[in-house]
Amino acid sequence: MLLLFMTIAVMHVRWSSTQSLSASLNPGCNNCSNISVVSVVFREQSSSVHFIVSITKENSVPSVFVSRSDSNSSVYFDWPSIFSNEPGQSVVLSNSSFYGLLFSNLYQYEDRSDVADISRAAGSVTKYPLNHCFWFLSRWDPLPDSTTGLLSLALRCNDSRPSVIFASKGFIELEFTFSEKDRLADRAPHTLLLGGLAVRVMVVLQRLALQWKETRWALNLAIVANRSLPDSAVFENVTLRSIDDEPSPGAFKDMTVFLTNHSYVTWKSVCYVDAAAANVKSSRAVAVSPQLCVDKGTNRSLIKSSLFPFVYGAVANTVAVRQVNVSFGDSGDGFYRSSNYIDWSFAFALNTPPPGYYSPLIWTMVVISIILISAAACLLVYLIGYHFITRGSDSLVRPLLEQVDDSNEQSV
Repeated sequence: MLLLFMTIAVMHVRWSSTQSLSASLNPGCNNCSNISVVSVVFREQSSSVHFIVSITKENSVPSVFVSRSDSNSSVYFDWPSIFSNEPGQSVVLSNSSFYGLLFSNLYQYEDRSDVADISRAAGSVTKYPLNHCFWFLSRWDPLPDSTTGLLSLALRCNDSRPSVIFASKGFIELEFTFSEKDRLADRAPHTLLLGGLAVRVMVVLQRLALQWKETRWALNLAIVANRSLPDSAVFENVTLRSIDDEPSPGAFKDMTVFLTNHSYVTWKSVCYVDAAAANVKSSRAVAVSPQLCVDKGTNRSLIKSSLFPFVYGAVANTVAVRQVNVSFGDSGDGFYRSSNYIDWSFAFALNTPPPGYYSPLIWTMVVISIILISAAACLLVYLIGYHFITRGSDSLVRPLLEQVDDSNEQSV
């Protein structure tokens, strides 16, 4: 309990009045009706952290980028170059390197063997490039909520061409949440959102059109870092196991991909199939494929339909891009048609992941276990000691067995 108290205290100390969190839409652009680039900035005395969430046009690949720079720095957008698709770096932040995540493709696959993993599925697979979606900025906050300290925005798509992805009232939503101070997430998984250093992304798939009775979905993510990486190499993967599943019911694994020593993507191995209640009953597993180099089609969509080329400019051997497929569901769960809903959350952040957090329930169980074990040990010591003490202090004189037998014979 003391460690939990100290963790909460440190969380509050990390935030001060000199820090600020804010967002602006298309900063410096006077005529940007067909583009949504949200710049989120966290400033403190020594540095600033910049997030860029973007859709460059209606049909584009959604993306989020993060970088750190000087305290008074700002991102410069060369809007004429961006609108004219001129090659070269058009998004500039001094003394910094950007790290990025792009939501490239969505896969619908026929899971005949019910393995819940697109890499092992035996049926057909349909690829939906997400730049076929008509994306729009459905909501955004210029300042954090005065009560929670959270700032959020969302990109949504509910129509697509030429592919038909949606059933009636169906949509895909990407929700991005930032915090001005360290804070546990309100919805499961209740992971720690680092103030000013991380964005929590929730992916929602609701009422999507199904081709097969055994339909499952997988999301293709492109991970980008401004560093060189041989084709045979991948970003570092780390999987940690935990005894605590309360932050994410049913999940005991934390998975992290390190883009560099000071940037990472991390998630719990769980998704949820109920929008109203994220709990053990509604939790399902998440399977993540090994990292691969991006295929030609995905690479083309990143270059032609996202902010990617404007952030990195010439990308020959100076930018590392890897893709992963995230499969949602458990064997025997009834496939996607049983719920018509999936949400999955992860964090994209700078620095290093926070130390493992144990919920109050786990700490209570640990304390109770220690008390019970200590009580049992004390009772055992008492019984052993009492046994030896009573044997040593017994002063009664008892006849030997032979003496008893002799006396019996004489009496006869």
